[in-house]
Amino acid sequence: MRKGIRKVLNWILDLENLIFGEGIPEDWEPVDHTYVLEKLMETYPFAKIYMSDSLYYLCPKQTIEEFLAADPTDQERYTQEIFDCDDFSYRLMGQFHIKPYAALAFGIAWSKTHAYNIFITKQGIVLLIEPQTDQILQPTTDEAYNTELIIM
Repeated sequence: MRKGIRKVLNWILDLENLIFGEGIPEDWEPVDHTYVLEKLMETYPFAKIYMSDSLYYLCPKQTIEEFLAADPTDQERYTQEIFDCDDFSYRLMGQFHIKPYAALAFGIAWSKTHAYNIFITKQGIVLLIEPQTDQILQPTTDEAYNTELIIM
């Protein structure tokens, strides 16, 4: 009897995943938007920050690295004014907006001269992604990455 119940439960979970997408992985941590805002403001106190949700999830950096390794955004060809830095960052943001990744504290960031992506790890560390190369960077005040706008 237990095997039958287990089969039914697994079937229900498989159906739920098919309809609603993957569930949130167990190693991801839910956080309130105020935590995310606080971390972003600690790193970039003068940036304008726009947040879309009241709940976010934080994942290990390795999860982001694995996603980037599988994602083809960095293989696109740069074309000035047609497919340039903002297009790369929007594309990568779009790639992350599938279940369950859409729940992550992940967004787009802008300096005066450049667009890129930004996320917060499970350890509460704010990191940047150069979507043209998949390079993960520490926050910096270098002109290209001196963040003035964050949309998450």
